Amino acid sequence: MSRVRVVICRVEDEEAGERTTEVARFDRPETDLSVVEPGTGLDALEEMTHQHGQAVLRGVLQAQWEATDAAAVAAHRRRFPPVVWQRDGGAPLEVASRFGRLTRRRQVLATGVGTAHETHARPGDAALPPHGGLVITRGLQELACLLSDTLPFVSAERLLGWQTQAAPAAETAPAAKAVLCASTLRTVVREHGAALAEAEWVEVRRLRAALARGDGAAEGLRPRLLPTRTPRRRAGWPAALSAAVDQALAAGATRPPRGVRVADWERVADWERVADWERVLAARRQERADAGAEDLRRLGPEVGPAEVVASADEVLTRRPQRRHCWESRTARVATVEGFRYVSGTGATFLATLAVLCALCQGTSAGAAPRAVVFLADGGRWLRDFYQATLAPRAATLILDWYHLHHRCYQVATQVCRDKPTRVRFL
Repeated sequence: MSRVRVVICRVEDEEAGERTTEVARFDRPETDLSVVEPGTGLDALEEMTHQHGQAVLRGVLQAQWEATDAAAVAAHRRRFPPVVWQRDGGAPLEVASRFGRLTRRRQVLATGVGTAHETHARPGDAALPPHGGLVITRGLQELACLLSDTLPFVSAERLLGWQTQAAPAAETAPAAKAVLCASTLRTVVREHGAALAEAEWVEVRRLRAALARGDGAAEGLRPRLLPTRTPRRRAGWPAALSAAVDQALAAGATRPPRGVRVADWERVADWERVADWERVLAARRQERADAGAEDLRRLGPEVGPAEVVASADEVLTRRPQRRHCWESRTARVATVEGFRYVSGTGATFLATLAVLCALCQGTSAGAAPRAVVFLADGGRWLRDFYQATLAPRAATLILDWYHLHHRCYQVATQVCRDKPTRVRFL
């Protein structure tokens, strides 16, 4: 019976030629297709090859680590007389990588053995990142943060186990260790978030200093925006009714055609008020000169070429302490070139938002600055930010309709005695 063998060797170049030392070998017997269900032979081969490949990659990583550790020990001993540092065994190290959990050994050197000044050193630790026990490679951290960005931590734990061919922790196999448990994933995400926030704050301070010097229109200070995508708006009416809508607009109809909802029709014509109807209809006729009824099916707000539209809001989550909340602030800044989201907390978030608005508002030399339109829900922190930062730049504050209506309803409930009075007030 034949089999496939993968051999890992260490090759050392010498004057007489290459000297090869076998490090590990992996044998993979051929798959007996007679015991495999028909139509699944290729799937079985792929699964076994994947598992075999992970084992080979772990062996390669082990060989590379041993070579790196030996080189670090040799370099450390060359700096001192041979009798100063002596080998004193090895120290195990647990590593979580994209190939699963591995146990590596680091050579330990000792000096002053048997005296009060006995000292130990592990030269191979210089190649390791800062750690307190388990070492998590950067590749696995990036994969963990990517999965945790869109999935719950428990689901990310299972997917990491499948990706690295590591068995997840379960009640049926309590001895098995997941490559990273859910609590460790939370810690990794928090540490990466703190590092990104620190790097962002450094960049914001640099940009604020540059803007204060008046060189905001320099080439290196242009905002990095994501390209604008076509909005995924729901169509207001079936495509078959586009011809009927086109005829109704041309005839100046005040009511929508059959099959078109009133709410959708109001986007192209304010049919309840005649004075506004003439103005809106004239605007829609002008739009029809550039776009047909098919484009009117998906009407919505668009950013003008001389506008910067910014919107911000926050979410508060209760903390265990009474009357204390976790805050998460998010903003979106959009121009005709693109858009960008900003998130954070406290004054750092506001400083980042202010810098981004300033960079988007500034244009090339000789052109007028863009007008900033700030959409908000009327929160006190948003009003203070507008008054202190955006108002001096001739920005416009617009209160969104939902919160305006909600606030007026609250005031009406407080000042009106009964429901008929409140209805007349509103």
